[in-house]
Amino acid sequence: MTASQSREQHTLKTWPFNWCLIRYRPWPYIVFCIFHMSFFIIQVIPGLIEKAVFDSITGAAPVAIGLWALIALYISVESSRCLAAAGLGRRRHQPLRS
Repeated sequence: MTASQSREQHTLKTWPFNWCLIRYRPWPYIVFCIFHMSFFIIQVIPGLIEKAVFDSITGAAPVAIGLWALIALYISVESSRCLAAAGLGRRRHQPLRS
């Protein structure tokens, strides 16, 4: 018998694995889903602000706030989105120091 025959490879399909994770800790999964969906929804906001800017420039539709306020809003939304994206990449624990 060779080494490759003696080792059996045990695999777990993706759906059962995810279901086990959801059943094990449902609240962190729910929080993760909410933040993950909000991250993608937030990416729509700059497009809506840009639409309002161009509408105010062309006069296509009345805008309740001024052009400079829309530009400031766009910059603040984009900077907060970039900070949120940078925060997603941070590690939860610091490396050990010797």
